[in-house]
Amino acid sequence: MAFPKFIDKALLKYFALPGALNPDNLQQLASNASIEKVAPGKIVFEEGNVDRKTIYLLDGEVTLSSNKGQNTVIRAGTDVARHPLGNHQPRQHTATAKTACKFVRFDSDWLDIVLTWDQLTVSGITVNELHKVKGAPREATDKRAVFEGDWMTRILRSKAFLQVPPANIHAMFMRMQEMPVRAGDVIIKQNDEGD
Repeated sequence: MAFPKFIDKALLKYFALPGALNPDNLQQLASNASIEKVAPGKIVFEEGNVDRKTIYLLDGEVTLSSNKGQNTVIRAGTDVARHPLGNHQPRQHTATAKTACKFVRFDSDWLDIVLTWDQLTVSGITVNELHKVKGAPREATDKRAVFEGDWMTRILRSKAFLQVPPANIHAMFMRMQEMPVRAGDVIIKQNDEGD
């Protein structure tokens, strides 16, 4: 089976994603993932690492091993391969390509955001499309510089919100109300009661 360099959303439907995504959000996820080839014997990730990546096996075989002596071979096309490889952080296993392999790898934080958008959309809150800044490297260290877009995107990309469960973020957005103001209007005053 030949794979494109970039992922088609139809290919992602094969994998067991953490939540069912609507077609638009599935396309957002697909547009921020690409296929990676790994030669036999190469390490995909190491036990103990924290890389915030979600990795799916497309083709080949991978050995997951731990320092406790556990070894498991994962083969593409099996039910187990529909799930992310060793998806705990920090990594509980070292993944080594047993044969030539192809993977789809994308940012786990991005997946969390897309899942949150999907939950908000189901609840009737519409979210503007998320965009990557053109020319930004896929592995940029300052993620704030990589993503542009609306205020909700910026909120969800902050480190504080990465620790908040999507259901709580959903509840917060459901309580928000738009409040039109003019230049010079006082929004809040010190010592006012909060709401």
